[in-house]
Amino acid sequence: MSALDIRSLSVSDDGLGIVFHPGPYKRLAYHALGFPLGVVSLLGVVIGVSLGLALSILLVGIVILAGTVMFVRGVASVERRLAVSLLDVTVESPPALATAPTTAPLAHVRNACTDEQTWRSCVFVLARFPVGLLQFSVAVTLTALSLALVTAPLHYDGLTILQFGPWWHLNSLSEALLAVPVGVLLWAFSLHVFDLLGAAMARVARWLLTPVK
Repeated sequence: MSALDIRSLSVSDDGLGIVFHPGPYKRLAYHALGFPLGVVSLLGVVIGVSLGLALSILLVGIVILAGTVMFVRGVASVERRLAVSLLDVTVESPPALATAPTTAPLAHVRNACTDEQTWRSCVFVLARFPVGLLQFSVAVTLTALSLALVTAPLHYDGLTILQFGPWWHLNSLSEALLAVPVGVLLWAFSLHVFDLLGAAMARVARWLLTPVK
């Protein structure tokens, strides 16, 4: 199977049956975490590199750059765990570095900087913000819209409760009841979208976070 094949890893083409499958809900959790994790990752790398380079003539700048490298490896480790738990994909951890941060900190940082996996992880960490923003936006938009349609009769008050451009105005109880099955269909479609996005992210995570042998 190609690394670029984004066919769903967890759900067969069973239409509405996807609503009862736990896999897409785990993908939804992964997508919801994408934006906050992306922000933390991007800020950590940008601030660390900026401060480190600005203070590179001093020892503290070298320490900050070294800390940024270790931060990237730590974030990559968290991302591996999330991919394994929420995307149901096998992502192998890289072998431990030959040195320990407590006994030989300088050698440990040097080994981390020269390790190819560090830079592959850095690519994933930097891409996490724009990709995570897309994941988060899709997840929130589809979830909110589906929930609004499914629960339309519960918050119907005789006024226009939902409006989809010039085409559809939900301004009566009968239309609110009609919105329920539409919301269910939209939710099933949304779960397929979440699963497809999750499968794509699983391929990327396995490609960038799995050590090259």
